[in-house]
Amino acid sequence: MLPSIELRIQNLIKALSQVVLPAIDPGNALAREQAQLVIGHLQLIAVQWDKALPFEAQSLAALRELGQRLASAAEGGSATVQAAAQLREALAVREDGAALGSAIDSLIRAASADGAAGFRAQLDQAVLEHGALQAWRERVWFAGNGLDPDPSALPSIDEMLGGARPPRPA
Repeated sequence: MLPSIELRIQNLIKALSQVVLPAIDPGNALAREQAQLVIGHLQLIAVQWDKALPFEAQSLAALRELGQRLASAAEGGSATVQAAAQLREALAVREDGAALGSAIDSLIRAASADGAAGFRAQLDQAVLEHGALQAWRERVWFAGNGLDPDPSALPSIDEMLGGARPPRPA
């Protein structure tokens, strides 16, 4: 019988915490710090590993939504028109987030050169909204590291993956 991923991660944490870290010379602050950093990352991974695929899928869906919003609104000169066509091609490929992100970036750059003023305003708004949502999602994802300035304002990872959205600014 194979040990579960949860058990394997917990065994790694236990080995590092109970055997490796105590064996590191107390005078070697850097080595001790790095061992503690590894333990902390393993603790986060233990919480996140089985949610990583849904998190990435949700991130890709949000990027696709941004791409569709921009592609449908694109107006301007030849550079913008060409970049919008390339974005539509990237949207046709379902799983390639890197190509989609690159195509969105190309449209942003093209619109800054010859995009219609109305489209540039829509683009700015869409990119800011997407960025705010993704930043909030990443705050939720990494809340377990204890560094968020207001963790009580964040839902759990499961709630976020279940569709929770950030509060709208007042």
